[in-house]
Amino acid sequence: MPIVRIETSVDPTRISPTLAPDLIAILCSSKAMSTAGKRVEDFAVSIVTTPNIYLRCSRAPCALVDVTSIGGLGVQENEELSKIMVEVICPGLGIDAAVDRNRIIICFHDVGPHEIGHAEGTFHKVVGN
Repeated sequence: MPIVRIETSVDPTRISPTLAPDLIAILCSSKAMSTAGKRVEDFAVSIVTTPNIYLRCSRAPCALVDVTSIGGLGVQENEELSKIMVEVICPGLGIDAAVDRNRIIICFHDVGPHEIGHAEGTFHKVVGN
């Protein structure tokens, strides 16, 4: 289950209502996630707004993004995902990609199935690893 958490200083009224579904669609179509068997219904996206983010000594609009997944992440995968995510996140937050594309920072966390839980326990039971 890939979990994407976007923490942004952008005013909530400027965030596109299609940001989460657009992000899920582009991630599902990526080589990294499709090879790992990730489906649309496997994703969770959270968008959190706060005015108190300082990035590179500035309060200009920005986003800190965490991507946590059981598989589908790695050196080449993260390179691919970073590029396509910025292409969706910038317009979704109203950030000018030509000027401020470096105001999006993405952290990747490749975790084991025992590290993500749900109502039945952890995903270790589901994926069997």
